Amino acid sequence: MELEQRVKSLEYEVKMLKNEMQRILLEIQEQILVHYYPSLRADESTPSETMAQNIEQVRARISSGAPPPKSNPG
Repeated sequence: MELEQRVKSLEYEVKMLKNEMQRILLEIQEQILVHYYPSLRADESTPSETMAQNIEQVRARISSGAPPPKSNPG
């Protein structure tokens, strides 16, 4: 049982790393696009209130070590 828990924990950590890498790549892509196409730059520099709340919820879940929510396959 301990081995299964360790595998689940590692899978969760890999998923978190994958999500972080995707986020970073999207930020890089955004910066490249803004550099070459300044007209794409958003007028609003801060995230919306809903987006800020969602980000805080995710951060709290990550810092508490809670498992990710179950997702429906495909």
